[in-house]
Amino acid sequence: MIPMPHAAGYIPLKLNDRLKGKVEYEIVRKLGWGARSSVWLGRHDGSPNDPSFSAIKVLTCADSIAIHDGKLYELDALRALKNSDHPGLVYCITPIELFAASSMHGAHLCITFQPHSLSLQDLLMQASNADPGFRLSIPAVQNIIRQTLRALTCLHSLQFVHTDVKASNIFIANIGEGRMIDEFIKAFPSQTYTPRYAAELSPDPIITVVSQPLPPFERLKLIELQALPNKSPIAIQTDKTSERPLVMPVMLRAPEIILGHPWGYAADIWAVGCMAMELLVAGDIFQLDTLPNIGLNEVHLARIMELLGTFDPTFLDKCSKRDAYFDETGQLLKTVNFEDESISASGSLTHRLSTASFEGQDLGSANDFLKCCLTLDPSLRPSAEDLLKDPWLVSGQV
Repeated sequence: MIPMPHAAGYIPLKLNDRLKGKVEYEIVRKLGWGARSSVWLGRHDGSPNDPSFSAIKVLTCADSIAIHDGKLYELDALRALKNSDHPGLVYCITPIELFAASSMHGAHLCITFQPHSLSLQDLLMQASNADPGFRLSIPAVQNIIRQTLRALTCLHSLQFVHTDVKASNIFIANIGEGRMIDEFIKAFPSQTYTPRYAAELSPDPIITVVSQPLPPFERLKLIELQALPNKSPIAIQTDKTSERPLVMPVMLRAPEIILGHPWGYAADIWAVGCMAMELLVAGDIFQLDTLPNIGLNEVHLARIMELLGTFDPTFLDKCSKRDAYFDETGQLLKTVNFEDESISASGSLTHRLSTASFEGQDLGSANDFLKCCLTLDPSLRPSAEDLLKDPWLVSGQV
């Protein structure tokens, strides 16, 4: 057990517990959890024949304290979104209300939203489990990327960088009415794990609720789905980026963050490019297996160069960590051999796209779009607004 105050401090909710905001929410299902919060389905108001539901994101005590102390900026971003009238707002998950709850661990910030369905990652996993050869169509990928960029135009207009754009943070807004949710829960009841006993934590049995996201309640067309990029708890105001030198998931981390270069909105564009590539090739954009005596950052930079070419010296000269990774000619200090049996080559961007199974379809414009998103120098990357005018996305509109 991690001792407080270092423990995250998840709220130990049980089914039928109640949380009090502007209305009282009865906990009827656990929708999921992450490193900084758990998400629950709460029933409230409405009539027995037409119940109302909200998704309630309950932050850990650690993150709630960090927000209170000004070390995280989720509350600022949520308030900005709530007061925004930007046209891209419809593609964002926006808060309904904010309130506080308490548990044995301390105080928790609670944020309510409209219920959403599966994440894009969960949806793709379900599809690939049912059909191992499953791959999104090009129009479906274009639609997902287009909506993600529209959401980012809103967030960027509010001077926030998301820092965590990825498939597991994109949710499908194909959700039913309260009556449909109620009928589903009755047909597929919420579950709990076998109670466990830990006297040092509680004299009573510890009951943990199983995470069970809601499904799409109508036939889902991936070309038409509405994707809602989640506003991550590590979204950061642009004037605070220097306080957070290391952000983003490792696989999607932009080169400027690895190399200690000032970063901002362009980091989100890099992540969009990574996600688009992964959706098109149905696989990871980079293989970041560690090698003997070579760190993860060296492998990551080598993979980036393998896919996209060498870094411009002018960009490298602006990076505070340049000398830790590159020699005076711009070559990596450590030789990374991808022909080693322990790791297989990813290949160049054009080569990787050519391996995607889209028979008879020209991926040239997709390749050009990806090159724009994955421009090595962040100062040369297009904005989300500019990318929405890219020929590849314009040609794929339905």
